[in-house]
Order: sequence, then structure tokens, then C-alpha cells
Amino acid sequence: MIRILIRFFSSLRAGKRSEAISEAWRELCSRPHGKLIFAWLICFMSPFNLFIFARVEEMIPDYCEARMRIRWWKKNPFGTGHAIALAGLAEVAANAAFFAYVPDHMKIAVVGHGAGTYHKWARGMVTAVAKPDMCSTFIFNTDHVYETFVEIKDEAGSLVYTTSFQMRVWSKDRVKTVA
Repeated sequence: MIRILIRFFSSLRAGKRSEAISEAWRELCSRPHGKLIFAWLICFMSPFNLFIFARVEEMIPDYCEARMRIRWWKKNPFGTGHAIALAGLAEVAANAAFFAYVPDHMKIAVVGHGAGTYHKWARGMVTAVAKPDMCSTFIFNTDHVYETFVEIKDEAGSLVYTTSFQMRVWSKDRVKTVA
């Protein structure tokens, strides 16, 4: 377990974020408490995730499933899941789906977040499923914006929240132009 963490942090230091995340997931997902440790690694990379503490349940290219329990600190005054917590869960799922596929010589940035649509009040355990449509159209070494749709469902499988993210992917060694 210590070797996995050492490789994770050394890959991050070397600028290989995508490789670090994918390798840590492959190594940890099948081990006892591995998904919990992976959730802490994600929180280390993005401190806002400590607030929502989303746990990635499945991460493969072009698909990610993340879960979050609606606790008292994630609720709005009406006693349901707070919009920011749901949007944070959706962003964790969307980013993880991209990091599972995009190679290390590419950079990723969220450049847009569509207005979320609420279908039902969020209570209990909610699950976000992100399915970026990029594997079939991904072009290496180009600057492109991909759209990722995220659906959040409750324990009964009812749709709670839908949103979309626009993710910009570009090459790290791209020549910068000054206007």
C-alpha cells in the first residue's frame, strides 16, 4: 500500500496526473478499503472534495460512477441535498472519467458548466454517472472541447439532477501564441 502511495505522489510531482490517477485506481479498487483511500487521494488533489467526500465506485475510459451520502452539512435549509454539493459530485465524476482516458501529454480544464436541472429532492445516498462522449472522437495533440453529461440518481434509481460540463483538452507542448 505504501508503494502505491509513493508512486502516486512521485507521478504527481513529475507532472503525470492522469497516469497517477489511473494507476492508483487500478491498484486500489480491488483492495480492502482501496476505494476509501482513493477518495482521500482525490481530496488531496482537490481540497473542495473534503466537503462532499465523493467516493469513486467505478472508473473506466468513457464512464465513471461516484457516490455521496447526503449528510446534514450537505443539506440546504429545506433538508435536501445542497446544489453545490450535487454539482461538486457531478464534477468529481466528470473529471475522473476524463482522467481515466486522456494521456499525460494532454491537459484538461473545465471551461463550462451547464445549468443543472433538478428533477427530485436529493436525500440519502446519491450516485453520479458521467459518460463523456470522447473515446470515439478523441483526437490526440489537438485543442478541443468535449461535452460530458452527468446524471445523479438516488438509492431508488430515480433521476435527481442532470448537468453537463464542457472540458477543454489540449497538448502540454502546444506552442503558445500571443495576440
